[in-house]
Amino acid sequence: MTAIRLERSGARPCVPRRSVRQRLEAAPRNETGTGPISAIVGVVILFVTLFFTLQTALLLYTRSVVTAAAFDGARPVATGRMSEGEAQSHVAHLLGNLTPRVSWSSDDETVRVTVDADAPSSSITVMRGLSLHVKRTVVVRRERFR
Repeated sequence: MTAIRLERSGARPCVPRRSVRQRLEAAPRNETGTGPISAIVGVVILFVTLFFTLQTALLLYTRSVVTAAAFDGARPVATGRMSEGEAQSHVAHLLGNLTPRVSWSSDDETVRVTVDADAPSSSITVMRGLSLHVKRTVVVRRERFR
């Protein structure tokens, strides 16, 4: 097996093939540098997971706050304790930095409030096209004494 044969053309020598086992046994056993590579991959996966978890939490928080503010604005109008203008400023005050867009419609039976707001994004915005827009519509029945 150690003899070198020449190919038929005579151009270059042909070394006998080794089996996979022989090649693996001959491979160097040096694992230098594998620790930092796996640590970097682990840290990148951790940060990506943390980013998406944070974005999801911010979106769920914004949905909850916008829904609560819409109900808090619609209830006083339905009971007659506030006008729509006062309730709109109350909703804007509750939502603060979310810069809500509030629209009202009402009839003799119901008050309908639609609140649009943009969820805050994390301090590092990686994806510019990611829109975290929340739109909630709340319908409250008017309370009348008979």
